[in-house]
Amino acid sequence: MPKKFSQRAEDLRRALAQEAARIMAEHGIGDFLQAKRKAADRLGVNDVAVLPKNIEIEAALREHQRLFGRDSHDHTLKEQRRIALDTMRMLNEFQPRLVGSVLTGTATNYSDINLHLFADRSESVAMRLLEIGVPHEFYERRVKMDAETEELVVISSPFFPHKLANGYSNPAGSVVYSVNGTHVRSLKHLVALLRDLKDPFVTIEFDQKGNEALVFSRPAMLAATDEVLTDNGVRAQGSPNMMTVWQEKAGR
Repeated sequence: MPKKFSQRAEDLRRALAQEAARIMAEHGIGDFLQAKRKAADRLGVNDVAVLPKNIEIEAALREHQRLFGRDSHDHTLKEQRRIALDTMRMLNEFQPRLVGSVLTGTATNYSDINLHLFADRSESVAMRLLEIGVPHEFYERRVKMDAETEELVVISSPFFPHKLANGYSNPAGSVVYSVNGTHVRSLKHLVALLRDLKDPFVTIEFDQKGNEALVFSRPAMLAATDEVLTDNGVRAQGSPNMMTVWQEKAGR
């Protein structure tokens, strides 16, 4: 059962969410955990149990933006999205996807515009950026385990609407770290982990600090799959390669 808080604790939780939202909006902090800690320090709170969830801060941030400078926020967000669209058109060959706060609408004046690109070779992206005169810094992030290079599994789209996702913030742009405590090495590995799970609940954790874990009932997830696909006009549960993995017998 979810833990119940006293009215005083709920009021404190709400105040923390509002203060964290103000800090993010006015000081350009994009990390939820950092904003929570600063809010807790400012309000003299030491009990981590009353810290608000990311989704509560996100809601408070939207309310703050609505109450304080709504017109300027709308103008800034519109300009950020225009820049994102122009950039995506220039990088169309890499199937760009907009992620992060500019996508969700909670971006501030300090927010970066985050795009995910897809390419066989990272150097081809760098060459394209040079061609169109975009200043950039290039770095690679690789993880080694058993002499194999791991892939980063990134959620590149928001949740499809469904009651299972109620109460969770949008994970778009987040890197999946583990499923039920097992570190995810690749998309193929993620599919195999979900296929072979026997636990009644599925817990998905992310690499970024401050991101909340997602916890779903496994039977409910399986039961909702067809409904989610149908309601959102998705033709297939996955790509042919990933469906081959999904349909393999566990342990093969």
